[in-house]
Order: sequence, then C-alpha cells, then structure tokens
Amino acid sequence: MTRIIYILFLMASFFHAGAQTFQDCISIDFENILGQSSEEGLVISDQFRDTFGLSFSLENGGSPVVAEVGAPVTAFGSSFGSDTPAPNQGIGSFFLTDDGVLSGLNSPPIILDFESPVDSFSGCILDMDFGELFIIHTRDIDDQIIFRDTVFSSDPGTGDGISTCWGFNLDGCEGSVYSIRFEGQRTQAGQFGMGIDNLVFCLSGIDIANAVSFRTTEVLCDGTPGSIQIINSSNEDFLYSIDGGFTFQSDPVFEDLDIGSYTIIVNDINGCEAEIDNVVVSAEGFTSLPQVITRPACDFENGSIEVNVNTIGISFSIDGIEFQESPFFENLDVGNYIVYLIDAAGCTLELPAEIVNEALLISDLNINDTNCNEPNGVIEVVPTFSNAVTYSIDGINFQDTLVFNDLPPGEYTVFIRDDRGCSDSQAAVILPSEEVVLSALSTPDWCNNGNGSIALEASGGSGNFTFFIDGQDGSDNPLGASSATFVDLIADTYSANALDDTGCMAEELVSVLPGESIIVSEVQTNNPNCEDLFGSIVLNS
Repeated sequence: MTRIIYILFLMASFFHAGAQTFQDCISIDFENILGQSSEEGLVISDQFRDTFGLSFSLENGGSPVVAEVGAPVTAFGSSFGSDTPAPNQGIGSFFLTDDGVLSGLNSPPIILDFESPVDSFSGCILDMDFGELFIIHTRDIDDQIIFRDTVFSSDPGTGDGISTCWGFNLDGCEGSVYSIRFEGQRTQAGQFGMGIDNLVFCLSGIDIANAVSFRTTEVLCDGTPGSIQIINSSNEDFLYSIDGGFTFQSDPVFEDLDIGSYTIIVNDINGCEAEIDNVVVSAEGFTSLPQVITRPACDFENGSIEVNVNTIGISFSIDGIEFQESPFFENLDVGNYIVYLIDAAGCTLELPAEIVNEALLISDLNINDTNCNEPNGVIEVVPTFSNAVTYSIDGINFQDTLVFNDLPPGEYTVFIRDDRGCSDSQAAVILPSEEVVLSALSTPDWCNNGNGSIALEASGGSGNFTFFIDGQDGSDNPLGASSATFVDLIADTYSANALDDTGCMAEELVSVLPGESIIVSEVQTNNPNCEDLFGSIVLNS
C-alpha cells in the first residue's frame, strides 16, 4: 500500500550544488554534474548510473537536457523572463528540461530508471499556469504502475514562475519503485516545455508498517482514560511518537488518552519512518468513535456541525442542556463548540468542534486574450477552494467547470458561488486581436525559363511574420520584415501564406503568368544584284 504526501520538508535540506547523499537519500539540483560544471543544453543520461544507479531518458528516444535560467527560452516563459522562475524559488542557475524545444501542447515524457528500488522521491515543477498539468507515474520491477498523481495549474502553490514541489514516500521505507515517468501537458493554446529541479530520492529500508500492531483500551464511563500499546514483531529497536513526530519514546505504551483517532509515527535506527493513521481509542458504550464534521461559515451564520456515529440510541447537544435525536446542528456562527453525546446506558462523550470563517473568494483569474481575430479567449477561475463551487460569466447560467473557452473580446464579470450561499465576483477583460492580412503581386515568367516572381506583404496579426510559397520558406526576407519576394518561379498557381508569432495564418492563391512566345511571321530575302554588292534578310515578328 502506498501513501502520497507533500514532502516540502525534504526539499529544504537539499538545496546544494550537484548531487549528494544524506542519510541514504540523494539530491540532484543540476548546478554541477558530479563535480563538473553544468551548462545549457548538456545531455543528462547515465552520468549518475555508476554512483547512484540512476539513468535519465526520454520516452520517445534521446535524453533530457540541462536548461540555464535566462535566455534563450527552452522550457518556459514567465513574466520574470525566458526560462526564469520567480524570485526566491531555490532553483539556482540550472534545471532539467525535456528535449530543450518549446513547442506544441505536450512534452516528451522524462523517464528515471533506478537499478535499486527507492521508497521516496520528491522534486519541483517550474512555471505551471494557463491550463497546464503534470502527470507522475511510479512503476515497480514489472513495469506496473504503483500509483499515479496529477498536479494541475489550478492547485495551491502553482503559478507563473513558481516552483511547485511534489513528492511521495512508501510506508515503512519499503522500496518498490524502479522507474518514474514525468509527463507535461497544456490544455490551452500555446507552447509547452517541462522544467524540473531539486530531485531527492531515498533508498529502501525495512517494512516498519507491517512490523507493528496495536492494542488499545477504551475510555470508561467513570472517566478512566484509554491507552495504546504498540506491539513490535521485529527484532529491530523502534522509537515511537504520538504528537506528529515532535517527541519520541522507546516505551511502546501511550497512556492517559482521551477518545480520538491517533497517528503513530515509528522510526528505526536508520531513520526510516512509518506513519500509521487511525489508531482509535474508543469509549465504553460506543461501538465506534464518533466523527464530528464541521462546515465553515462565510461572514454570516451558516456554519453547521454533524456527528457521524454508528451507535444507535444516542442523543446530541451543543450546550449540554437541550438534547436532540438529530446529529445535525445548523445556522451556527463562527466559534468553538463542545458536542455532547449520551447513550442509552448513560455514558457520555464531549467532542470539540470549531466552525471557522471561510469566505469563498476568487483568488486569481488566468486570462488568454483572443488571437487571429477569432472568438477564442479563455478565462480560468482560481478560487480559494473548489469543493461544491459553481462558476458563471453572466450571473445566471452556472457550470461546474472553472474554465470558460471560446470567448469573444470584451468585458466580463466572473461569478462563483457554493452550496452554502457564499459568493464572490471579479471583473475580467479579454482583449481583441487582429487577423493576418496578406496581399500578393506577381510578375510573369516572361521568357518561359523560370524567371517569374511573387511579392508578398502582410499586416495585422501579432509579432513577426514568416512567409511561405507552397509550404516552403524560400524567400530572402530578414526576420521580422512585413514583406517578402520569391523569385525564379515558373508559370504556375502557388499557395502563398503569411504566419505570425501566435500561429495565425493568411493564405492566398497567386498565379505567375507565362510570357508570350516570339513568333516570326514573315521572312523577306533580297539577293545581291549588279548595283547592290550585298543581299539582305528582313524578319517580321
């Protein structure tokens, strides 16, 4: 069984140059490669095989390359510059990218192969925005997927130039991961490249999670507290924590416990760790531990508390005086509460509950303006949270998805609301764009020997133009020019195109006419005679 967690605490320990080991863990940040200086375009393949048993490759063949922060752009563009992350992201001067070409909506997947299995891995993804997503597969020795996770550009911690850190570990340091596959995609128009940095992986240890079991005693109606006893079936010496890993003890017994669900952390002498959730201390008279579910309010009294319990015959109260059979309390203000439960035998429980103020807000709007003078603008809503939230751009028609596609230019108001009645709105503007306009002028192939020409001129669009005749860029126009001339053309009809930097294109059919042939219509000859010493020939054409 695997458990995916975010392990940002690992990343803070590994912002060092090159690659190093730390308590059976290895970090790679591509600042240098095994003591050798890194550089833009450096191919990364098997440099780490002999030392760490790690190889890099691309799924479609070839190998990933190192990218240097700054121009030229090979992986991503941000508001901070080409291949440049936001400040204070811990990236350094170099990171890993796929094939070093920024193009298309997909990147060639990067594959990491391990000769010996690993039990944990983390890394950081750079610059996730505008409908981008990042898919991670981990595979076992038989190349079967152990688990799959996806990071979306709308997830917390993502954004323009941001380093989004992701990771997993396996319970008990049990290593079974032999390869990891990274794939990047974007769902909106543009160009995509992948940026990865600060890789950390740890080698396998013993299976702590399956080496321990638990025995609990319940909290009695007379107030006697409960306990948890950890049973170690291995020959290893373990340390135990019940407070999230802040303090550890060698004694496997925790006493004086209230009812509740506890998380036990078990460490061995090598630093391998297992986290076992849901170790339950129940109460006498209750067949299962009740679960208190609170729902936050948003600036007015619309919070709620619900008690989920399997035991029948329970009465509920939030003031200890008035009891009810329903486990649901609604229209509650922000604050701390005590939920009182009493069963048929008179055993009571007091469970804490807190209702917080959690307003629904639009934290950001990702906007793609139109291009090619088409209604293809995009608005992506980034709410503070997305559970039970619906979205609208007219205040009337709401949808479950947070992206609005195929929008014409104009001013919009984006509305969001949830099933509590909380709402928010924010203005958005999608800018218009110009289509590419192409004009063409041809000169005939006068002598029918391939000396015709076509002159093209473009306007509108965005950025620089590239010109084509029948799909070939055969002109000598300088980059960025708004015109081009194609020469040495035979008489024919050609497809002329102008393409701008955003992919907008204009097309026109242009004919190069043939020249007229020279036809000799009459030949007159005059022979020499006695008066004229020479004859003559006269040609009429």
